[in-house]
Amino acid sequence: MGHFRNVWDFFGILLLALDMIFLPLQFVSNSLYQEFPILDAKSKTAVFYWSFDIVLSFFTGYIEKGLLVESHRQIALRYIKSWFFPDLIVTIIDLVLQFVGEESRAESAGTRVLRLLRLCRVVRLGKLTRAAAFLRDKFESEVAYTQFTLGIAMLGMLLLEHVIACGWFGLGKMEMEETWISRLPYQGSFALYYTMSLRWALSQLGIGGTQIEAVNEQEGIYTVMVAVVSLLTFSTVISFMTSLISTLQHKRMEETHQFGLLRRFLRVNRIPDELRQRITRFLQHAYSERGSNSDDPYILELLSENLHAELQLARYQECLNILPFFAQIFRSNLLSIAEEQVLHGLARKAMWVHETAEDDVIFCHGNAATAAYFALNGSLLYLQLMASAVQAKRGQWICEMSLWTDWAHLGDLLTQSFSKVIEIRVQEFCEIVSKAGACQIHAHHYALEYVEALNLADEVSDLWSPPLLSEELDMENPFGLGSNGTKLQQVVPV
Repeated sequence: MGHFRNVWDFFGILLLALDMIFLPLQFVSNSLYQEFPILDAKSKTAVFYWSFDIVLSFFTGYIEKGLLVESHRQIALRYIKSWFFPDLIVTIIDLVLQFVGEESRAESAGTRVLRLLRLCRVVRLGKLTRAAAFLRDKFESEVAYTQFTLGIAMLGMLLLEHVIACGWFGLGKMEMEETWISRLPYQGSFALYYTMSLRWALSQLGIGGTQIEAVNEQEGIYTVMVAVVSLLTFSTVISFMTSLISTLQHKRMEETHQFGLLRRFLRVNRIPDELRQRITRFLQHAYSERGSNSDDPYILELLSENLHAELQLARYQECLNILPFFAQIFRSNLLSIAEEQVLHGLARKAMWVHETAEDDVIFCHGNAATAAYFALNGSLLYLQLMASAVQAKRGQWICEMSLWTDWAHLGDLLTQSFSKVIEIRVQEFCEIVSKAGACQIHAHHYALEYVEALNLADEVSDLWSPPLLSEELDMENPFGLGSNGTKLQQVVPV
C-alpha cells in the first residue's frame, strides 16, 4: 500500500491547502459558492475523500521502533486512540453541511458556526508530516533541502495570517451595533475589506501598522487572542527561519574558507598552474557532489553487517546484471543462503566506487590487471598501440577477463571528465567466490567457456566482451551440480 498511500496523502495535502484558503473565506462570504461553482465540486470530493480515509486508516500499517506493524487489531487500536474521533467529528460536520441546502447555508447562523468548526480539518496536517518528509528527501542538495524547509515555514505562516485575517473580517461583518467595518467612513468591496484585514493581521506580528482598532467586546477579545498567537508564532517561526538562514550562510562561508585555504596552499607550495587548475576543478566538483550526494550517510554505520551487505548488493545489482555470469545467477532464483552470502560478500568487500578527475589514468598497458571496471558516469577513453582511440561505452564492463584469467592490460584507460567508476577487485573476488561450492563450480565452468571464447577471438583488447555465454550454459543445472566441486582456478589463455 506504500505508493498508493503516498499518492493518497499528497491528494489530502492538496485538499487541506484549498480548505485553508477557501474555508475561512466561506465564513465571511455567503456568495462564495455562487461565484465559484467549482468549490461545490471540491467540497463533495473532500467529503468522499475524508470518509474513505477513515476506512483506509484501519488498514494502514505503521512503523514503531523500526518495526512494521501490520496487525489489524493493533492498527485499529492505535487509530482509535489517536485520530479516529477528530476525523469522525469533522467528517460528520462535512456531511451535515453537504446535505444542508444552499439557502440554509447562507442564512443559518448555526451553519456559519459549523463552517468555522470545519477549520478543525487542518489539524490533519499533523499526521501528514511524513509526506512533507518524503518531499524533503527528494532533494539531493542540502542547500535545496534547507531552502525547501524555509519555504514551507513561510507558507505556513502566511496561511495562518490568512485565517486570522478572515476571522477579523468575519467579526467586522457581524450584525452588531458597531464594528470596525461600520466605523469606516466609506463602503468598500470584498477585496478591499480582505486586504485591510490581512494588513491588520500582519500588524499583530509587528510588520507595518494600521489605524484599525477593536470597537466592541468581541473584537477586543479576538485581538488579545491573536496577539498571544502572533507572539508565539512570530518568535517560533523567526527563530526557525534564522536557524535555517544561518545554516545556509555557514555552508557558503565554509566553502569560501576552504577554497581560500586551498588557493593559499597551492600558491605557497608553488604548484604549477596547470596542476593547480586541475586540482581546484576536481575539488569544486567533489565538494558539490558531497553536498548533493548521499552515498555514505553516517547513519548506515548502525546497520547490521548482513543488512548492510544486502544494501550494497541492491546498490550494485543493476551494474552486475550486465555481466553474464551475474545475470544468470540473478535469473536462476536457485540461490541458497550460502550463495546469497557470497554475493553479499562481493558487494561489500570486492566492489568499490572511486571518484576520478580529468585526465586520470585508471590503468596502463603492460601492467597486471587487478580489477574490472564500470563507469557510472563521466567519459572514459581507451588507447591501444597501433589502434585509434576508442570511447568506452556507457553500461560496459572493462577488463572483465581479469576476473577469469591472468591478464596484462593491452592499452591505457584515461578519464576525459570527472567520472565515478566501480571496480571489482580480482583478489577479493576469487577469495569470496571460492568459499561456496556451488558458486565456485558455476564460476569454474563460466571461466572455461569465457577463456575459450577469448582464445578464438580475432582481435582482443581490454574492452573485449564475450558472447552471451550464460545462454549456452545449462539453465536446468546452472551450477553444474553433477560435477565434482574443485576450487576456482584462474585459466591462462593460450
